[in-house]
Amino acid sequence: METFEAKLAQATDPKNRDLLGALGLVVNSKGETLYQHASGYQSLAPDAAPLDPDSTVFMASAGKFVTHIAVLQLVERGVIGIDDPVYKLLPELEKLEIISPSIDEEVGFTLRPIKNQITLRHMLTHSSGIGPGDDALTTLWKAATPPQEFPEGTSGVVKLFSTPLLFEPGEDWSYGHSIHWLQPLVERAYGKKFTQCMQELVFDPMGLKHTSYLSHLHPEISGKLLQCVKRQDDGGVALPAPDEALQGLVMSISDVKTLLVDLIGKESRLLKKEHVDLLFEPAFGPSTAALETVLKDEDTFAKTIGYKEEQGCKVNFTCAGALVTEGHTPESQLPAGTLTWNGWPNLIWTMNREKGIATLFATQLIPVDDEKTLTHMIEFLKSAWTTFG
Repeated sequence: METFEAKLAQATDPKNRDLLGALGLVVNSKGETLYQHASGYQSLAPDAAPLDPDSTVFMASAGKFVTHIAVLQLVERGVIGIDDPVYKLLPELEKLEIISPSIDEEVGFTLRPIKNQITLRHMLTHSSGIGPGDDALTTLWKAATPPQEFPEGTSGVVKLFSTPLLFEPGEDWSYGHSIHWLQPLVERAYGKKFTQCMQELVFDPMGLKHTSYLSHLHPEISGKLLQCVKRQDDGGVALPAPDEALQGLVMSISDVKTLLVDLIGKESRLLKKEHVDLLFEPAFGPSTAALETVLKDEDTFAKTIGYKEEQGCKVNFTCAGALVTEGHTPESQLPAGTLTWNGWPNLIWTMNREKGIATLFATQLIPVDDEKTLTHMIEFLKSAWTTFG
């Protein structure tokens, strides 16, 4: 890990400041910290303290698996089956149609009813047809469609993400807004606000004292935040980061460790074995359209682990993230069986149950896949997995 630490020290030196601060963590299935290192400063203030090794960070997409854990707990309670249609809890989805290109260039798109029902498994694996909302066809649809009217009290998720599906449920893959639809699903199934559901289903049972979706209400959490900064055109870092970078789940490094250890350990306190297994099982079979889309993906996870389809390493997708299924990722050296996902402020976790190892690299800098940050992220992953894995 010496090379990683030396390069990170240089990058976080205020004289250079390619990064404000970054953290690296390696733990095993026994809960032992095998490695922990912090470099840099807590903020850009001239008198800022050195980075706290147990700082809190915005997880962004790296925290989506936590919602999936809560959803699987509802499965264990018999509220909904993994292959059940979701319409009982999300009736709004039953009304959505599939959008596709039109031969009429003036319109640009056409809509048709769906044939397959959206199941919970589809939602968890991003094979529901629900897209990211900023694709070309959906953009055309938004421009051509009058604003939708919703009953009073309709949730923001329903208003924002009631857009056409991109494909038949279960027949392809798109990293889209399925995760956001799962929030009202949890609320309606559990009968409480989403933040309270997560507190009672996940945070309290695991003793996560520095984890919240409402960090601004908790000084003990917000006061430990590693300041989120933005890469400037001249290569430096500065404030302010846009508001969308500062929303959602905030966790301390030690709380992230607690969750990772629970999922790679012999027995999870959060989920039964069959559902932990589901987080680590490939979702898509060989030669399926969904797997082909995952293998060709270059925008959501490939850069953070140095994955390239033509280099022999194989990946798949699960109910929690991207899974290395064959070989090693050539740049980051993630072995087969490693599950991973990343977040917009350039942080990434990895877990491997067979090896009994989990890692976390965290900084708070945008935009995602920042080239300078990726150099240190991949160096950390390579060093961690070759040293401890």
